[in-house]
Amino acid sequence: MIDDITYSPISFGNISLLGYNVYRDKKLLNQKPLTVTEFGGIVEQSKGSYQVTALYNYGESRPTQPLTLVSSGMEGMEELSVEVKGVAVGIVISNGEGLAASVYSIDGVLMYHNSISQPECLINLDSGVYLVRLSDKTFKVHIK
Repeated sequence: MIDDITYSPISFGNISLLGYNVYRDKKLLNQKPLTVTEFGGIVEQSKGSYQVTALYNYGESRPTQPLTLVSSGMEGMEELSVEVKGVAVGIVISNGEGLAASVYSIDGVLMYHNSISQPECLINLDSGVYLVRLSDKTFKVHIK
């Protein structure tokens, strides 16, 4: 029998978030920590495995689960003027009729996958940051 045990949690003092790092195939993409929850420049030529880490004044977090982007080969999406935006209750995709939509949480979990059958599609999601994949295009959406 064990008794007289004392527990003292580790204290980091004032921990503060400095920003985020984005990696593609384990190579850092940003030159300095990102202070916003958006990252552009993911295009068809940027295929690969993406991960995100958080930077704190005490060090860098472990990376998220990898998110691998692949092209479906659908051409001409830029001519469709597809619009993806975050609203209070989720994500709205406009002018995406006939496209396959996949929504991933920032840690790579598939939250939604279906073909869009309406001119405007509402995907109900909680607040957070999501990657929306339509054909060979990826959009980053922040729901507040």
